[in-house]
Amino acid sequence: IKAQEADFAVDSAVLEGGLSYIAQQLRPAASLTEPYEINRQAFYLYVLAEATSPVEAEADDLFSEHRALLDPSAKAMLALVYELSGGSEANQASLLADVNDAAILSATGAFWQDTAQDFRTLMSDVRGTAIIVDVLARIQPENDLLPQAVRWLMAARSSLLWETSMDT
Repeated sequence: IKAQEADFAVDSAVLEGGLSYIAQQLRPAASLTEPYEINRQAFYLYVLAEATSPVEAEADDLFSEHRALLDPSAKAMLALVYELSGGSEANQASLLADVNDAAILSATGAFWQDTAQDFRTLMSDVRGTAIIVDVLARIQPENDLLPQAVRWLMAARSSLLWETSMDT
């Protein structure tokens, strides 16, 4: 989707196949028990919302069932789902308040930490903070945490790279 938005040629069959696969991975929110499943569901909903798939009901279910278990970056992605789909403004506002409240302020800026290390999604503080910066820049571009978070991301680099290729 992002490659297509950047004017790269994308085979529509490949795009549709990927979206179909992601849609098949969705599970009823009540059946999700592990934090990684709950966070991954938020990512799936975000991808489908970027593709303009109707996912408001699934987002509402995930919000109602597991809001407290979502990591900050997953809350940010779910807030973006509401932005892209025109879904519940109240749920979106609650998620953004949670994200803002979870910011950790340090001498080098602001960043976010996940509840636990999740090797299945290769999440890190850098990646999670970058996701949140992207979401806040799209939804709340005047958010006071944005400059501090960018400063923290720049301080987390070693030379021109971050610690892992995924972070970079």
